[in-house]
Amino acid sequence: MSSRRARAWATLVVGLAVLALAAWLVRRPLPPDPASPTTAPSATASPTAASETPPETGWVARWTIDGDTLDIERDGVVTRLRLLNIDAPERRTVLHGPQCLAEEARSRLIELAPRGTDLSVRVVGRDRYGRTLGEAWLPDGRMLGAEIVRDGLAAPMTVGGQDTFRAAIDAARDDAAAAGRGLHGTTPSCTIPARVADLESRADGIRVLVAADADALLAELTAADATALVDGLTDGARAALVDRVRAVRATALG
Repeated sequence: MSSRRARAWATLVVGLAVLALAAWLVRRPLPPDPASPTTAPSATASPTAASETPPETGWVARWTIDGDTLDIERDGVVTRLRLLNIDAPERRTVLHGPQCLAEEARSRLIELAPRGTDLSVRVVGRDRYGRTLGEAWLPDGRMLGAEIVRDGLAAPMTVGGQDTFRAAIDAARDDAAAAGRGLHGTTPSCTIPARVADLESRADGIRVLVAADADALLAELTAADATALVDGLTDGARAALVDRVRAVRATALG
């Protein structure tokens, strides 16, 4: 082969290599943008997926934070579990200290699941505070969240469409309401029904004070961001309490 012919072949091979490289560069996938997340920002599972996942055994209760939150442990790893679909009264508030029944709710959760209790846990996702969302069952099969609500110490709650355990929680709420337990009853004196009954007992008192107390109760009962003490009431009970307070207010202003 002549040198001229050899150079021609070499030029052809180099040209083909350049074309192949250019084609690969055009078709290759782009690397991920470091500023963009590679997964969805929310780690929350769908309610359907969560309801199909069986509870995991091997968990142990370690420390109770309040009526709807406790620390659990498995294989030496401690996890903070926020019981899904319930809302217990707050133990810490900025202005007024613990809410009514907050300590009772925590004490009941400790009674149900003292330190060292074996638990089965179903995890649904995480909330904005990094806590694990889910539910826990006692060795005898009772659901912790439902038991707290059944004692009238927490309200049913759904956030972000996560209603995995609402059917059981709502049934427990109805049971508590029928029996007048906890927030559904007139003891202790800080519950909403107790405060309404107290207002009615003072209906013939100083009118301006009765009207002011009635206004405060109406504001609490109709607030969009109501406390667990109000949200835990059935719709019928809440409406009936509103009517009773309005009747006292009308008398005081009449």
